[in-house]
Amino acid sequence: MQAAAQHHGFSAAWGRLFLPYGAGDPPQRLVPTVLAALVARAPVETTHGNQTRDFIDARDAADLLVHLLMSSETGAFNIGTGKETTVNELFATLAELTGSRFKENHGPAKPGEQRRSVLECSAAKRELDWTPQTSLRDGLERTVEYFRGTDS
Repeated sequence: MQAAAQHHGFSAAWGRLFLPYGAGDPPQRLVPTVLAALVARAPVETTHGNQTRDFIDARDAADLLVHLLMSSETGAFNIGTGKETTVNELFATLAELTGSRFKENHGPAKPGEQRRSVLECSAAKRELDWTPQTSLRDGLERTVEYFRGTDS
């Protein structure tokens, strides 16, 4: 793509999307799986939960993709917040927002699972003057509202 862009005189950039969450997520994804279990007061099979991830609200991810599309930038851009959140913190926030208690059911760690996965996202700020607008808590609150059918 980069070679074609240079040859034909257009810019080519792409986003590397990692862990978006939000309204309309397929049920097998992490957040809807945990929400369904919390609402049903059922345990969720988890690992130790100390892994850190970079969760981004899908609306923020879409906004960054639009910024990238409308720019003349080239190359890869990580689409994330640059903020580290443990999986347990995510679960605890979802439990609080649903008024449920998270019942841990620690299973084995997944083979080859990374302990830490946080993105370097400074290019979006530097090149596109973009920063995420949604805190994890606010994004999860909107997701819970959607899950319960009360999203406006």
